[in-house]
Amino acid sequence: MNFIIKKYIVISFAILAIIIFSYISLGGEKELTYESFIIKMSDIVEEVSVTGSIKPVESVDLAFEIGGKVSNINVKIGDVVEAGKVLISLDKGDLLAKLAQAEAGVDSAKAQLSQYEYAFKTQESIFDEMKKGTRAEEIQISETKVANAKKSLSNASTNLENIKQKSDLDIKNLYDSVDDILNDAYTKAYDVVNNKTTGIFSEQVPNDFKLTFNILDASLRANLEQNRFIVGNQVSLFKLEIAGLTSLSDFDYLLLSSKTRLILIRDFLLNLNSAIDSATGLSSTTIDTYRTNVNTGRTNINTVISNINNQIQLILTQKIINYYT
Repeated sequence: MNFIIKKYIVISFAILAIIIFSYISLGGEKELTYESFIIKMSDIVEEVSVTGSIKPVESVDLAFEIGGKVSNINVKIGDVVEAGKVLISLDKGDLLAKLAQAEAGVDSAKAQLSQYEYAFKTQESIFDEMKKGTRAEEIQISETKVANAKKSLSNASTNLENIKQKSDLDIKNLYDSVDDILNDAYTKAYDVVNNKTTGIFSEQVPNDFKLTFNILDASLRANLEQNRFIVGNQVSLFKLEIAGLTSLSDFDYLLLSSKTRLILIRDFLLNLNSAIDSATGLSSTTIDTYRTNVNTGRTNINTVISNINNQIQLILTQKIINYYT
């Protein structure tokens, strides 16, 4: 029993010695420090830094009917515009100069014809007077003058007729070129809609087109899938109308209607480009390929729109010239 008590006493002293040694080794008791906070109601703000692009609610790709130098800019950045307002005007000096030159040529021919008609009537009157009692030599001179006046009158009439024929030929040549311009426009429109969009849309069901990649803008996606069907249908109608051309009035109508179709395709490509820029799940190589195809298509469509606009303007100018001839 005494042995056990002594054993516990020794163990107790050993434990006490260890505690004292540890306390001395650690430098004694350290003063505890506290941090104080005041709790109150406030807003919690979380800042997120991301990169992105700003897109307008509605955008318009401006294009002039003909090329030229800008003469007036009627709006500035930030201005509110309404439908029908003239934003930019082109210098029409060259076009007006050509028209004025043609009108001057016609007026000159008409004036010359009037002069010869007056000269002829004058000589004819003199000749009639001389017939009443003059010498044979004077009659001969007058007859020569009358013959010369008739010749001049005939030449003036021929000149005016040549001008009219040239005007008719010019308008005919312009209309003859319309067929090639429209066929070129159709070929490029078909290529853009059916070839340049390869891989971008899938068609599981006929005429039901779906984008093959994801974009965040659901409204843009729905718009593109619907318009892919619309532009495809417009290209088919374009071909049918070209095949049915029969008269000059058909050419005038189709020039305007084809321009409307091409503008619709151009706007479709513009929106498609925005979708490609925001595409997810595509490799950079695929995105670059899609973007290149769409941009090439836009360039081709803008070119044929410009060609059609120029032809419309040339025909209109020639019609004005023919009217005054």
